Amino acid sequence: TLRFKQIFQELCESKVDWDEPLNDEFCEEWNQIVQKLKEANHMSIPRCYCPDSFGNLDSTVGQLTCGEIDSAELKWIKDIQYPMSKQANYRKVKESLNLFEDKENIIRCHGRIQESPLPYDTKFPILLASDHYFARLFVLRSHEQVMHNGVRETLTQVQSKY
Repeated sequence: TLRFKQIFQELCESKVDWDEPLNDEFCEEWNQIVQKLKEANHMSIPRCYCPDSFGNLDSTVGQLTCGEIDSAELKWIKDIQYPMSKQANYRKVKESLNLFEDKENIIRCHGRIQESPLPYDTKFPILLASDHYFARLFVLRSHEQVMHNGVRETLTQVQSKY
């Protein structure tokens, strides 16, 4: 499209009248561009790149599966955590919170309850940046999961995983 614009600009600069026939140079260049466009008609450019962990993306309609939702959530968590792990003070934070990476490369916190029979997510909560918008969405989802039952219940729900 850029070359089309350049040709139109050149035509305007040369003050060619609207109904006036184009000179041979412009006609030849125009025909070359049209021919290249015909060749490019068979090209396909993917509009979305998705990691293999997202599973089968052939179906574009229907309900999301639990696996797809979990994969998307893990991807968002990793996207939130990546810049945190590159910050200058990360080493100090890692030591003070006793952080580690689990088998899915999610940064989690060791706690005093690691020997308890509680679920893994509760014993080793996921580290999130408190100022990130996605962390706010997690809190809002937890608030809905406890049926808007107050701050204490929402906080308990959030802390059971994050």
